[in-house]
Amino acid sequence: MGKGRRNNVDSINKLFQMKFIKDSVYFKVVFCIWQLVHLIAMAQPYTGVVAPIIIIWGMLILIKNVIIDKNLIDKRVRYLLYAFLVSYVVTIIINIKLNLIGNLKTLVWYSILIFVIFITDKQKEIEDVKKDIDTIAKVVIKTTFVMSLVSLLMFVFRMCFWVYRVDGAKIPQGYFAARLWGIFIDPNQGCVVALISIILSIIIIKRKAMKKFFPITNIVIQYCFLILTGSRGGEIAFFFSGICLVYILFNKNNYYKFIKINPIRVIALVLTGIVLSCTVILTFRQTRKILTVIPKTLYKIEASISGITTEEEDEDSEDEGFDINIDRADVGGENFSNGRIQLWLDGVKLSKYSPVFGFGDRNIRAKAGELTPGSTLEKQFVHNGFIHMLLAGGWLAFLLMMAIIIIILSKSFRIFFAKKEYNEDICIFDLMGILIGILLITTMFLTEVFYMNSFAAVMFWFFMGNIVYFQNNCKSIKNI
Repeated sequence: MGKGRRNNVDSINKLFQMKFIKDSVYFKVVFCIWQLVHLIAMAQPYTGVVAPIIIIWGMLILIKNVIIDKNLIDKRVRYLLYAFLVSYVVTIIINIKLNLIGNLKTLVWYSILIFVIFITDKQKEIEDVKKDIDTIAKVVIKTTFVMSLVSLLMFVFRMCFWVYRVDGAKIPQGYFAARLWGIFIDPNQGCVVALISIILSIIIIKRKAMKKFFPITNIVIQYCFLILTGSRGGEIAFFFSGICLVYILFNKNNYYKFIKINPIRVIALVLTGIVLSCTVILTFRQTRKILTVIPKTLYKIEASISGITTEEEDEDSEDEGFDINIDRADVGGENFSNGRIQLWLDGVKLSKYSPVFGFGDRNIRAKAGELTPGSTLEKQFVHNGFIHMLLAGGWLAFLLMMAIIIIILSKSFRIFFAKKEYNEDICIFDLMGILIGILLITTMFLTEVFYMNSFAAVMFWFFMGNIVYFQNNCKSIKNI
């Protein structure tokens, strides 16, 4: 019996020493690719097949991190994360009669995000961690390059057709109603992916992890794609990232070194970022107009080759026969929010019925129909990650998560604006902070980070974890 037990222990030890479990970067790479593929509308029916394998693999690494390696992070953050997950367990118990399996799935996925994606392997040094960042960044920019390029080609060749999403919704693919959906399930999510890809390309360039040509090309592709998505939330996030990038560029190169008082220099740098970012955003419409020249030219060439002629060759007849609209008709006049404000108001109204623990991530539509009949949430998502958190986990979960974010990012905020000498580590640290800022801003308009098993959530927790690691282990950061 003793020998049998020893053999079992040895087998378990061998299992957790396997390369694909001991080093979590393999899981993180596969998880990222899987989540990106899941954003492709026509791939969604097939990505679910792989989910059980991802869950088992993730849970094995979770056991290694928490039980075997006892890979524990900062006490305050650790206990807050435990409390956040425990609060959701209470939420599930309170709402046990409604969608128990679905809410347990949410708990499992979020446990993997926190204890696998967020946590850095115990055995890794700072250089190993930076190599992992390089690996993830390379995988993401290469995958998103293909996805955005295919989407742009759909725009160029005027492709538009309809498909069914896994939730049964019928959505367009290609360019429709002045928005480039491309192959994505939603143009807003596509825009977020493009923004993430741009920041990761800059990290790759800064790290010299690959030759500059590809990441620079990717930045151009993603920039064109995000402009054509027509995402206003994306534009706000772009504005924020533009201010931050200009700040880093000008500060790193001492363009305002003649300003000796640091607070005044910071204000001058921020104002410069605001002006330059606004200037770029004001060119978005004209850029969209310029980009439409490509499909229009191809249309004329095709018409010429096929022998199709119009009665007149003047500009008026051309526009009448073939035109590409670049102005969204769904956000004009009183409907400037595209219905989001009503969704948010209905979300806040519904949250009052279970303010402390919420209803559970998978129960919101059912509870909206039961408690607030006629609510917009009976058929739509709330389109705000923070209100979604209130509805899914209540005020307790909301306050716990806000405390986690504030504890982690308050130091990043201070370091970003501190008077310092830039080196590679500080630049990467600041860029990771910008990426988190982008995700938090877009979360105001999407429900993709909190209680979500999504690409945005993977990026959020991966880079939050790396920010924590840099804060605790990078000498350049600790000395500021």
